[in-house]
Amino acid sequence: MATSSLLFSDSLLAAELQTNAKIIAISIPQPRAAIRNINGELNYDTSDLVVWNSSLPSSQYEDDSSSALSGSLFPAAFDLAYTHSEAHEIDIFVEVEQDLVGQTVTVAALHGTESNLLSDSSAAQAVSFEASGINRLRVSLDPTWADKDVPWGITGDVFWTLTVTATNQTIPLNPTRLELYAIKYPLAPLFKNEIPVKFLRNVAAFSGGQASASWPARVAELTINKFGFKYDNVFGGHRYCNGYDGEFFRLDAYLEDINNNGTVNCYDQAGIVQLCLSLSEATSNTLWYFMEPLGYIHTNWLVGWGLTNNPFFGNAPRQSPDQICDNDDDRRSHFGNHAFIGVNTTDEEVPIMIVDSTIGPYRGRLTLESYMKFTTQSIEDTTRYNDTNKRPGTINDVDALMGIETLEPGRMFEDEAVKVAAVAKTQFGSSSVTKRWLGTRALRLDSLLQKALAHSPPATEVSSNMNFTDFFAAKDVRRSSVEIVEHGTFAEWILNDGATRVEVTVSKDHECAQTCFKNLITAYNNPPDFKQAPIHRQKGQLTLETTDSGTRGILAWVHGNIMVRITSEVEEYAHELSDELHAAILEKTTPLSRVALPVVEVTGWPSSSINSGEKFTVTVASNTRVHANIRSSTGNVLLLKKDESKALHTYTFLALNSGKDAVSFLFSDYSTLRSSHTTLHLEIR
Repeated sequence: MATSSLLFSDSLLAAELQTNAKIIAISIPQPRAAIRNINGELNYDTSDLVVWNSSLPSSQYEDDSSSALSGSLFPAAFDLAYTHSEAHEIDIFVEVEQDLVGQTVTVAALHGTESNLLSDSSAAQAVSFEASGINRLRVSLDPTWADKDVPWGITGDVFWTLTVTATNQTIPLNPTRLELYAIKYPLAPLFKNEIPVKFLRNVAAFSGGQASASWPARVAELTINKFGFKYDNVFGGHRYCNGYDGEFFRLDAYLEDINNNGTVNCYDQAGIVQLCLSLSEATSNTLWYFMEPLGYIHTNWLVGWGLTNNPFFGNAPRQSPDQICDNDDDRRSHFGNHAFIGVNTTDEEVPIMIVDSTIGPYRGRLTLESYMKFTTQSIEDTTRYNDTNKRPGTINDVDALMGIETLEPGRMFEDEAVKVAAVAKTQFGSSSVTKRWLGTRALRLDSLLQKALAHSPPATEVSSNMNFTDFFAAKDVRRSSVEIVEHGTFAEWILNDGATRVEVTVSKDHECAQTCFKNLITAYNNPPDFKQAPIHRQKGQLTLETTDSGTRGILAWVHGNIMVRITSEVEEYAHELSDELHAAILEKTTPLSRVALPVVEVTGWPSSSINSGEKFTVTVASNTRVHANIRSSTGNVLLLKKDESKALHTYTFLALNSGKDAVSFLFSDYSTLRSSHTTLHLEIR
């Protein structure tokens, strides 16, 4: 009897199970940084975050907006610093039938060419289903190639299997769309506890063999060769930060311009490098190096162009530009100043390594001294220093600054005195280099302002009721953006497939518009030869233009509280567009005191402190159609979702961390770009 019983049992085990099993949902027990999805929403909870649910139609969780990858509208993040033995846990909810009850199984997750995404200990651990219906299995995501110092991501459909221990039978389960990242937690303070998924997709969505390089090396390679930006080889103008010391970085605009004919200078490149390096604990302690001068460079790779020893070979006065010239060629140009990043290391002998993706690239393997030897030519290398009365930079010409501090462009509206005071922020050594450069800049600015003054300036305290939205709707706009800060609105339109860029600030008053003008006309590493505009082309109170350059044209002017800068590859078109825009502004000019501001009313804001983890919804009524920007000062309050499709806007928030926060509701009139704001405070227990 015993023998036949054993034989009967063996025959059952040998037979394959005819069963149905499927994944119902997947959740993250301890999600880390909140990731804002491609629709601008945060699908986020502090625990048990559901990232996939079979009850939802695929359109509610699959994000196929990118041609490069398959994403999710429920992206989630783990803490990169976890080691392989402390891998990243996820919960799989599997629905099984009665014939799997009591069976022990192992779980595998397949993605692309990966044999199993789960950690060795998790994959080897046998689990048993206790009952039919929905069972929770906890496994750990930990690819074999993952490195705790290199951010990584898994995007797309993950295919799951169960292997029955007794029979070695593999049962396929349904695929699930996931988008999961491992990055430093907590995030750098400037992110305010949230990060855009588009940023992670561009810098961290990779796997396998791609993960073998160090993080500084990968960041340098990505930002110099993979994002499609070109160095502004005419004027060296920056587009995304506030200048020599970084200060802010317009990350959303930068991400929109990836592989879209965007131009950058070294400040922009240093800014994106610093943000990328902040995603790993090993490289998050960085210095922003500002050097003045750098000098004539050895032949190096220049972002977007390739090898050159003549970085401004596109500059207008040079009739026959050449990327690579003889060392003593009088066509050669130099870097008057330069910004790049230093990464603090734990090596006492080599405490700081250099990352530069403007030239090089330099991948975090050289000291500052070695970096300068590889980049800068000496007086013995070229006669150009003596010919032009210049000198090569030395290690004494380098200041260490804080770099990027915010993702909001408010500093654009701040007076130069604020920037001079910011010199005190140098992290070590003397700030004499920065002070010297600011002094030179101030002298140049005084000269430019004298040129810019109109012969017969109109009244200053005026604005315009012109409709900027309708004006540019009739143009060939590739991209536009509106960014609102306390001092006003910064709007940008990219026209003609990137050949023309129009920037407009609508400030609280004329003085603030002048400040924007000062900041933008000095926003060049290789300053343009701005000239005084002839009387028939003068606009408002201040006007500057480049003329007879033969290539790129820049026009900048101030009319009351409005500042305009137009940069175009076709100078004639820049003048035509400038005249048309100025005429539209003049037609609707009105005293500043009579320009209507958006009037908004916020209801539903908590009247007292609330608990961490609570969600609340507010409504905002406006007397006009508006652009809106909701901004937290600390990140203790997160904006989860917004509905701005109706006259009454709705915003849902999460009280994330205990402490205080101030949330600003900033609104800009959809047509005139005039802005107003209100700030509400909250204490989270």
